Amino acid sequence: MKKICFNQDWVCNGRAVTLPHDAQITEKRRANTGGSGHGYFPGGIYTYEKYFTAPAEWEGKRIFVEFEGVYKNASVSLNGKEILFHPYGYTGFFVELEGLKYGDQNTITVVADNSKMPNSRWYSGAGIYRPV
Repeated sequence: MKKICFNQDWVCNGRAVTLPHDAQITEKRRANTGGSGHGYFPGGIYTYEKYFTAPAEWEGKRIFVEFEGVYKNASVSLNGKEILFHPYGYTGFFVELEGLKYGDQNTITVVADNSKMPNSRWYSGAGIYRPV
């Protein structure tokens, strides 16, 4: 099994980012949201996209992406088609990339929905907060 780092060249809500990344920390704090345990940060919905080319030598193989942590309610899509929903924010997961276009550009999209606050006893952050 060969592993490659997938942390570079992501875009989150229109801004270039490198993973791991906490999208919630960029929000403006408000005294009436989130509570002190969340540092008064509001929740939000954060969309990550990564464009990549699947090499021809991947064809005929099972290709997985390992997400070590996405907080939370993660919806993962490949080329516009949802392929996995993972609700838990503190557990890693694998997603098989079925439907890759080999030798062509692909788009993986991850939506992290941390909009229902408060949802933890402490600041959780939000987004793809662990390596991929």
